[in-house]
Amino acid sequence: HLYIGSDRFYCLDNKTGKPVWEFKTYGTVSSSAEVSNGCIYFQCGGLYCLEATTGKMLWQFWTEEWSNKSPAVSGGNIFTVINNKIYCLQAANGKKVWEITVSGNTSSPAVSNGYVYINDDSEICCLNAQNGRTVWRTKIGSGFQSPSISQGKVYVCSLDKIYCIDA
Repeated sequence: HLYIGSDRFYCLDNKTGKPVWEFKTYGTVSSSAEVSNGCIYFQCGGLYCLEATTGKMLWQFWTEEWSNKSPAVSGGNIFTVINNKIYCLQAANGKKVWEITVSGNTSSPAVSNGYVYINDDSEICCLNAQNGRTVWRTKIGSGFQSPSISQGKVYVCSLDKIYCIDA
């Protein structure tokens, strides 16, 4: 199946392109979806968890702020950014594990090997995924995108450079 958001969130048959199910949201979905253990996670204002086969909502997480940042799933938890906070929630039920406050100018998170990587106002920040504590921070240029992780390296693009940082 193909999972995609627009004015609603859709599950499409990947051979025919026909809808299998659709889910009504409160706005336009512009975050990417994460698929894990039979669940679909995406953000459209709040963070949603849907059953992958039926589109039935299993849980949702809302704050007073709106966000379309893409979530990341790892180790039974889901990590997301809403305004100036990073949240770690239990993927199975949406219960909060931890939250930390950041600058507010942040990217979507990337998770690898027990660490959460995020841009935080011209810095790449590495957090411990279990408790949210900062492991390290590295200043880079402005205007950068969400980090990607591969083979122990964190990659991120700014307006004029590509950075490769040892994770």
